[in-house]
Amino acid sequence: MKMIPTGEYKICNVQYSDRYFCMSGNREFVGHDVPHIIRLNVLNEREHLVTLLDVRSQLFIGIDTTEGKVKGYRDPHLIQLYAHDDGVRYIIYERTDFNLCYLKDGGNWTPISIEQINGEINGDTNVSDSRLWTFERVE
Repeated sequence: MKMIPTGEYKICNVQYSDRYFCMSGNREFVGHDVPHIIRLNVLNEREHLVTLLDVRSQLFIGIDTTEGKVKGYRDPHLIQLYAHDDGVRYIIYERTDFNLCYLKDGGNWTPISIEQINGEINGDTNVSDSRLWTFERVE
């Protein structure tokens, strides 16, 4: 499976191709047409474990299972990436409880939400484009 190298990226939703990860004023990540730069740091290439840091706010992307949202945290949160069928589109998830990130609609400021799926994420996992993300390298 293809792994994204450590570096800085804009993370874009596949279904809503003009919506990117963006930190809002209340430490929640939202879909927005103005992307924030996210620093991806590969911790374990074999297992596709990474941390994701919003460069502007210096907060790490993490999953809040209580509120069902993606939020910013001072401490790193372990995130796992799964390269979906083509190796370009990725599922972003927290592997302990299989909570994956998705965008409910294409409006600016739409919170990036989480959804728990049953079972392990693999090639048979059926996900819609709103649950898939691309990583656009920033030079």
